[in-house]
Amino acid sequence: MTVLNFATRTYPTFGSEKRPKPESAWKGSVYYWWWEYLRRHDGYKRCCKRGGTGKHADLYDDFGDVHAVDFKTWWTEGNRGGELFAEPAAETVFSELTYEQTQQLNEWNDEAVMVVLVPLTQSKRHIAKRFNTLLKKRHSGERGQRLLSRSVALYPLATQFKIESLRDSLLAYDLRKANPKKPLWKIAIEAGLASTVQRELERQKTAPDFEQRNTLAVAASRAIKRATVMIENTGKGTFPKK
Repeated sequence: MTVLNFATRTYPTFGSEKRPKPESAWKGSVYYWWWEYLRRHDGYKRCCKRGGTGKHADLYDDFGDVHAVDFKTWWTEGNRGGELFAEPAAETVFSELTYEQTQQLNEWNDEAVMVVLVPLTQSKRHIAKRFNTLLKKRHSGERGQRLLSRSVALYPLATQFKIESLRDSLLAYDLRKANPKKPLWKIAIEAGLASTVQRELERQKTAPDFEQRNTLAVAASRAIKRATVMIENTGKGTFPKK
């Protein structure tokens, strides 16, 4: 089985037919939300209805009809998820170099690997300490941040993200679409936004006052705008770009 490498710690997994995984195994992945946001794109929806023709035809060639099947089918069909979002297979692994390999060191990419000379006459403890010091200098960022900045996937992630924000923003967007006249502060409560205010309301067990409603409305407005921009950018093959 080929092991795929993604630019995030979590990616969609489904388990087996006998031991299926819960929805959280794929809904906790940014790639699931990419699919969901693209499903809200009106232009891409029209492209799907036309069978992949028109303005977004090139994107359709890769993403296909996101409205025709469920996420699991869409992700696994033809290894679509891996083809779109996985990094190319790594050419280097953590290993000891042979003498022949050391003769080719002029070809290595110092942005991808770090070559270290380790004197085995020193103690393991001393070697480990010195190696960690070197590693901190060369690998100072978080894993996700480094992979995002160096990603060469067909469709790399545009920026850092929080799954909760992607989920809640899209929920606020959907609530607004379903009922444009619903007050924004009510949308914020249903979408779980402005958690500090909502905790206050739970303690008070009263309806929100004017200031609280205003705070909730602002949170909902920002979330809807954020979702709207990200939906638009999925039509350009970019996510989660705000």
